[in-house]
Formats: sequence, C-alpha cells, structure tokens
Amino acid sequence: MIRVRELSKRYGDLLALAGLDFELASGEILGLLGPNGAGKTTTLRLLTGFMPPDGGRVEIDGHDLAQLGPDLRRRSGYLPEATPHYPDLSPEENLEFWGGLYGLAGPARRAAIAKVIEGCGLGAVARRPARELSKGYRQRLGLAQALLHDPELVFLDEPTAGLDPLHVRELRAMIRSFAGNKTVVLCTHILSEVEAVCDRVLILDRGRSALAGSLAELGQRFAGRGRFEARVALPPGGWAGAPGLRAAERLAAGTPERWRLELDPDAEAPAALAAWLHGRGGRIYELRARAAGLEEVFLEVLSGRAEEAP
Repeated sequence: MIRVRELSKRYGDLLALAGLDFELASGEILGLLGPNGAGKTTTLRLLTGFMPPDGGRVEIDGHDLAQLGPDLRRRSGYLPEATPHYPDLSPEENLEFWGGLYGLAGPARRAAIAKVIEGCGLGAVARRPARELSKGYRQRLGLAQALLHDPELVFLDEPTAGLDPLHVRELRAMIRSFAGNKTVVLCTHILSEVEAVCDRVLILDRGRSALAGSLAELGQRFAGRGRFEARVALPPGGWAGAPGLRAAERLAAGTPERWRLELDPDAEAPAALAAWLHGRGGRIYELRARAAGLEEVFLEVLSGRAEEAP
C-alpha cells in the first residue's frame, strides 16, 4: 500500500529526514515513534502530500504520490497535530464544509456526518460553536473530519492529545477496529498507545529509521538480554547473594513462586544462578527468556545499545 524510498527533507540547515525507507501493507496500522525532533511530523506531512520532499519517493499502490493529486485527498484522511476547524462554526457546520471539499453531497453527506458524529462522540456538542469546545472535543472534531469520507488511508498525529482516559480508551478501540480495513500511520509519543493498537512500529531518530518491524518481531529480537521469567523454589535467605542477579520482581506467590528476573547479559548467567540455587536447597522449575516490551526496545535503541539483527 505505502512504499517509501530514500525520503529526505531539509529546513534550511536542518536535515529533518535523511534517506527514510519503509513499507506498509494494506490494512496494517503503523506506530511512528521517536523523540522530539526525530522527524515524525515531517514524515506525515510528506506522506499526505502536504509538502513535497527534497529527495526520494513515496508510492501509494505503486503510484508516485506526486502524481496522485485529488485522488490522494479522496483516499486519505489526515488529523494534524493542530486540529483544523472554523471556530465560529459548529461541528455539524464544520463537517458540512469538509464534506463538500471531499465531494460528498445530499443524503450521502448527511449520513456520513451523522456516522462520524456518533462514532467520535460529538453528539452532545454537535451544534455548539467550536470555539466553545474543550480541547478534547476539538480533537474529536478533527478526527471526525479525517474520517468523514471513509478514507482507506488514515494519518493521525497525536490523536489522543487532550482526551480524558475514558475517551482515550474509546478512541484506541476505534483505531484498532480499522485493522484490515484501513491503512493507518499513527504518530505518537505514547508507547502504550502503540502497543494497544498497532501492528508494526517504526522508530525514528534524527531523521533516520532506527528500527522497524512488527511488535512481535521486535519483542523477540530483544528477548533475553538478561530478562527472564521463572518458577522458583527459593532457598532460606531468598535471593541474597545470587550471582549475576540485577533485579527480581515476584509476580505470584505459591510453590514454586513466579518471578521476573534481570540477570547479567552473559550466556553463563542462567546456569550460574541455577547452580547457586541448587547448592543452597532451592530450585528452578522453569526459566524462559522474556520478550522485551516496547518501552525497553525504544530506550535501548535510542541509547545506542541496540545491535544489528544477525
């Protein structure tokens, strides 16, 4: 669906993107991550045709983005970081205006407006001037505008900003429901949001791709590295003096107990720990590498400790 090759963008002396490459299949949801200034918003602006790249190419279904023109607008919806709306118009009136720009008319436009007002939770404020709405409701209005024409491509820049926890959960469920039907690029700094809704992750750092893959692939790639889950019968004195043990968190009591362990990243550390336990009357019943969470992956990549895949 989306294919990006050697994409670059410069603002004066600042190189915002430098040779970005990635692909996203139809129906997938991509989480675009990175620290401030990594190039996330610039990437969205280039993918939506909001501004042209200085180099490289974006393809949508094999067609050069620069040649799609109005067809791209019909096929895509974009929620920018600054939510677009006319403050003197109500959500209904804003959506009427946007519906006209998308080419919707008559009963089709009215039905589309009713659908997004309900889906985005705007019913209670649909006829109030947008300037009177809270930031959360303005954010929902922006999302409604992006979804109004039922696009197959959806680009979202910090979509849950300003929402309360209940509406964050509802919005995440809505985005997750797009899987298989819409191709979504979600730009966010909230790692739990990506874990909740995304199929794939692209981590940017200083305008370049630092790491990309599915959540499962990245979790397995960074599995181990001293992280384990274990069922253990502890000796008297517990973990005191255990060799190579950096941290231990009990997950569940019982016999044996379940623990989350962090050991020295040494291939011999698990065997040394098992021998230590056995010598003191304890025992390991199970020890398995734990897939890394997205936060661990993110921090490791940006700290420069990530290794290239073998």
